[in-house]
Amino acid sequence: DQNHDFSISEDTGVVRVAKNLNYERLSRYSLTVRAEDCALDNPAGDTAELTINILDINDNRPTFLDSPYLARVMENTVPPNGGYVLTVNAYDADTPPLNSQVRYFLKEGDSDLFRINASSGDIALLKPLDREQQSEYTLTLVAMDTGSPPLTGTGIVRVEVKDINDNDPVFELQSYHTTVRENFPAGTHVLRPKATDKDEGLNSKLRFSLLGEYMNRFHIDSATGEITTATSLDREETSVYYLTLMAQDSSITEPRASSVNLTISVSDVNDNVPKFDSSSYNVTVPDRISAGEFVFGAQALDLDEGKNAVVQYSISGRDQHYFDINTKTGVVSTKLELKSNSKSPEDLTYTIVITAIDQGETPLSSKAELTVILRPPE
Repeated sequence: DQNHDFSISEDTGVVRVAKNLNYERLSRYSLTVRAEDCALDNPAGDTAELTINILDINDNRPTFLDSPYLARVMENTVPPNGGYVLTVNAYDADTPPLNSQVRYFLKEGDSDLFRINASSGDIALLKPLDREQQSEYTLTLVAMDTGSPPLTGTGIVRVEVKDINDNDPVFELQSYHTTVRENFPAGTHVLRPKATDKDEGLNSKLRFSLLGEYMNRFHIDSATGEITTATSLDREETSVYYLTLMAQDSSITEPRASSVNLTISVSDVNDNVPKFDSSSYNVTVPDRISAGEFVFGAQALDLDEGKNAVVQYSISGRDQHYFDINTKTGVVSTKLELKSNSKSPEDLTYTIVITAIDQGETPLSSKAELTVILRPPE
């Protein structure tokens, strides 16, 4: 008895327990007992072997040695073999069969989703899970032995729901419309749309692209979706671009994508002068034409839009006092009667300069010369 768990009376030989005994530490003792007489010379004696068996009591709780457990299941599916997820095991140090026979129960968790076999500890999934609704479940288990009274232990199981690519990318808006000014340099910011994907990992990592005619005039960052111009735009060439904006996830197996319409309008810059179709005009009018008579209809075309394309007309030159011009229509009419005897016979012409000017912030203008020739009387 190296641990001195027992003591013996020298007089009576009664063996007693000296310390609390633990069945799980040592369940059987083999002791040697020696008895001697009290002779002073050569005392006689003998030995005997004493075997002491320790009886077990239910003093150990079942213990989940691997708690917390971690299990992973795919969303939208029930695992094979009846939805098997994993097996838990609780260890009980007491002696079988009664004190160490363990039964399992689900104490806390979604009992409508998970079930545990009371005898084997097998945990099963009852119905498919949706990771986007809940990505992790925590189950609290109880292990109970069959001792009297029974003892219990608890364990934790974490169930992670793994993603399946079952969600399309979703843009923040159903369609996009934006405006960019013409003549701005390449690299000008146009738009940065936003899209999200409820999946995770590569299934939610989005790549953006553009489709449509003239898409090469724009650049899109495939990672951020930011759209910039790839060249300087000319509104007079193309005033509106109709493109398709696409977002696709990065799933290796089955990528999913969605698209929306993108309309890019090009706003006007006053970069076109009003243009006459000729730099000079000649018209002939009858002699003695009365004041207020139509002489000429001037027209200048401005390819811009809005105020930048609104043209007003004026006249100047040596003979401007003979004529009027409608500032809006460009119609030139006589202001005075024109007659040949008011001028020398050799010079029966009148010359004015017509100016067309737009209404842009920085107005642009052009000029044309009008020569009015009096037809001499027959």
